[in-house]
This record gives sequence, C-alpha cells and structure tokens, in this order.
Amino acid sequence: MFEELNRLTGWSLSCLPAHQSILISGKDVDASFLLHHFISMFLKASQAVLLITAAQVESHYSVVCGKFGVSFEKCKNANKLFVIDLLQERLRDYLQDSCPTVDANNESRSAEAGTELALTLCQRIRAEVHRLSGEGQVLVVLDDITILPNIGIEVGEVANLARSMRLLCQTMPCVFLTQLQLNGFANMDSTLYPICKVNCTSEFSVEGLETGYSKDVHGKVSVVIKEGDCVVDVAKHFTRQYKLSDRNLNLFAAGMSQAVL
Repeated sequence: MFEELNRLTGWSLSCLPAHQSILISGKDVDASFLLHHFISMFLKASQAVLLITAAQVESHYSVVCGKFGVSFEKCKNANKLFVIDLLQERLRDYLQDSCPTVDANNESRSAEAGTELALTLCQRIRAEVHRLSGEGQVLVVLDDITILPNIGIEVGEVANLARSMRLLCQTMPCVFLTQLQLNGFANMDSTLYPICKVNCTSEFSVEGLETGYSKDVHGKVSVVIKEGDCVVDVAKHFTRQYKLSDRNLNLFAAGMSQAVL
C-alpha cells in the first residue's frame, strides 16, 4: 500500500473509504497502480473484493498485489476475493453464437445484446454486494470502464451503470472503483468521462509530465474527495507530483523532488 497517499486522503486499514464511488482517470500515463493500492488495502483489512476484469487478466493482479504482500489465492480460499472475467465471458458468448448473419437487423440486435450485458452485469454486482455485505464492506472494482463501449455496451448504458453503482454505494456498505483512460478519442473524452465524473464522489486524476519522461518524476496526481453528495459540500483536494516504484509511491509538491533540489 502507499502510506503517503493514505496519509493525505485520510484512508487506512483502520479507516477505509466508505460509500464512495471512486474514479481513476489516466492521461498519457498508466494509472492502474492506484487500482492495486485499493485492492490490496481492502484485502489486507479482510474486506471482500469483487474484481471485474476487462483490461487485464486475474494473474496480472495476483502478481502485482503479491508485491504488496497480498496472496490472491489465500483471499479466494477465505471467500474475500471474487473475480468476474468480463472479456472471457463476452468471448464465450460470442463464440456460442454459432452462425452470425449479416442483415439490416444486426445493429439492432447488437444494441440489445449490449443493453442486456450491462443489465446483467449490474444485477450480478448488486447480488454479490448483498451477499457479501453482512461481513463488512465490499470493494467493487471494474478495472477499466473505457473497455465497455468496445465490447458492445453503448455509452448510455455505461451511464446507467455508473449511476446504479453510485446509488448502490449510497445505500449499501460498498465502494465502487473504476479506471478510465483519457486517450484522445473524442467519444471517450467528451462523452464517457463527464458521465463518470458526475457520478463519482472521489476522483484521482493521473497525468504524465508536460515536459516528457523523467526517471525521477513520473507524473502528477490530483485528488478530489467530496465530503457529501453535492458539489457544494466541502471537498478535500490536493495535487502532488509522484515517483512510482515496485512497492512505493513517493509524493512531493511540484519542484520539490530530491532530484531537482
């Protein structure tokens, strides 16, 4: 876990985030290190994690979280970790459609399939949270929401999913966490990002340096944690530059890295 980040956010093993819908947005940099941070923190606190993989396979998370001292296998055996391989399930469904045809109704059927997929995913998440919440908090992780439009879920359905997850977090002891890649595609950046931003209660924005790659400073992270459901409520916010290593995240004010002092 990243202790310095925990100190700034006020979250820790003994004080986990609660009733939060957390968005991690990455621009010109891989921000998935924050996913691993939250996953390992909840598992170390013996809280349940529902991991929905769309961008990476389970073994990737197992290896990386192992560096944080978390054994995926032990957590699964203890019924604290549950994985839904979204891409594998989507591929299996596609292959079971043994003889796809090309006709004027294909687009309509594809939209219906995407709607059904989004609805089914939402129902599965709700069912798992209800099943697990009696033993504490549940962290629901969708590792990359940017993937959903690419597997047939229209942006409008993604918006419905984001709203449903925020409502679920308000009414149940759970936290929803997802990542969105800002990659320069207009449909993603101008449509999907605002949808996710308006439905989150906390955002971690990670960007690369404008000056380009540096071995001593990898980028900057800006954090906004709302204290309530309305934008007028008090919010905790800060911006730091960072350097990432295998097991640690060093944070410092702009220009205060030891490499430049």
